[in-house]
Amino acid sequence: MLARPVFGSSVSVAALAAGPLQLYPLARYGEHDEATYRRNYAKDFDWLAVNLSLVKQYLSGHRIIAPDPSYLTKSGKHSGAGVDYFWSGSAGQTEWGQEFCDVAAVDLQDKTALHLLAVQTTSLEEGESLPDYYAGIVTPNAAQLRPVPSYVVANAYFAKARFAESVRSAGLQLNTRVHKDQVLYYLYQSPRHRSGPGRPKQFAGRIDVANLRPDVFTPGAVADDGSWTVCEAVAYVKAWKRKARVVILQRYDMADEFRSHTSLVSTDLDQDGADLVLIYTSHFQQDFLCRDAKQELGLEDCQAYT
Repeated sequence: MLARPVFGSSVSVAALAAGPLQLYPLARYGEHDEATYRRNYAKDFDWLAVNLSLVKQYLSGHRIIAPDPSYLTKSGKHSGAGVDYFWSGSAGQTEWGQEFCDVAAVDLQDKTALHLLAVQTTSLEEGESLPDYYAGIVTPNAAQLRPVPSYVVANAYFAKARFAESVRSAGLQLNTRVHKDQVLYYLYQSPRHRSGPGRPKQFAGRIDVANLRPDVFTPGAVADDGSWTVCEAVAYVKAWKRKARVVILQRYDMADEFRSHTSLVSTDLDQDGADLVLIYTSHFQQDFLCRDAKQELGLEDCQAYT
């Protein structure tokens, strides 16, 4: 996989200017035409440094990094760059258009977010998946992003082993949700190992999310009406082939029967379970940035092509 350019270089800014992220609607309100804005956005400029300075100025120190792809509609006979089938959350299916991955800083104290950087999704290298591509956007800029601070929080689509390892290799920690069919194992905690040759025992059985072992999982918050409970432990995530901090939210019906669950995981084994829940539920503030850019700033109204 080829490394993505670090933001601030002329290559990355030119890539932004070549795609639908040009703010052509500025011509409606400014004194210059679209070509003037296009030429200026194609110039070398360290957008990430500027956005980081705004984050440090206006957000509290309790922050996280939230990457998320966003679909852009595409119409017209001229296809432009990076047009393909991408997932559209509003449509609930893949549709023909363009996509960019937005990375934002989310303030956990004020529950708000500010944009950091964005890269349009273009052609993938051979053997490269979309999560690999998104990791290639975050990790090259890790040195600048690390003071944001070091937690990268994303939805279950990013809960892939290679994405988690890429984030960790860059000195960051991943907080995410795993799918309900994810296989989790209890760690073998006994000080005595079996005698004889062979590998020491690692696991003490698969985790049944409906019947958690009370000697392993520590209870956390509980709903006043008993409709949900939160428990946490360090367990083994099979897909990642590594240990992780696991927080399981169990939901119950009116008859106190187990109904469903949500599993949150973190590569930081020492992270508090309550912090993991707060961080994950807060990262959706990033979605409002893309929504407002489309509805208020005309992000999908560009009529130019490359």
